[in-house]
Amino acid sequence: MYKAAIVDVPGKSNDVRETINYRKALEGGVKIIQESQLTQGVIRQIHQILMDGVRGQTKSPGKYRSGEVWIGARGTGIGAARYVPPGCDTYSSLMEELESFIDTTKVHPLIACGIIHHRFEAIHPFEDGNGRTGRLVVTLYLLKTGMLAGPILYQVGILKKIVVGI
Repeated sequence: MYKAAIVDVPGKSNDVRETINYRKALEGGVKIIQESQLTQGVIRQIHQILMDGVRGQTKSPGKYRSGEVWIGARGTGIGAARYVPPGCDTYSSLMEELESFIDTTKVHPLIACGIIHHRFEAIHPFEDGNGRTGRLVVTLYLLKTGMLAGPILYQVGILKKIVVGI
């Protein structure tokens, strides 16, 4: 297996910075889940690392959102949204339920990771960076349950091999 080194170069593209952050968040998350559970606190920590110095960095990294958000075309209002996540009055309890599911589920880990990812994205607890964070949560969950032997950046390729056999 090859290991890649990412050099910290001034003026690097946003994509490179996001990849560096993803690697840092993954490594930090792996260390944490070796000693403890995959909790909301861990999720907030990895979100903070993921958002450092990249798009969304001004949108409260590591903190749950305090206002309404919606998913839609850039510049459109809530009326044109494709999806409106739960409001601030309910997402906290939904995240508690998700944390409990992660900790106690007896569902097969591959099915559970699909449920976890869907619920996390549906709750949309952060103002920005939910997709990046949700993908990393899936990787950490698969590591925690032993479905992955080591951390990876591209889960889709591995999941295709496990589920589809290609």
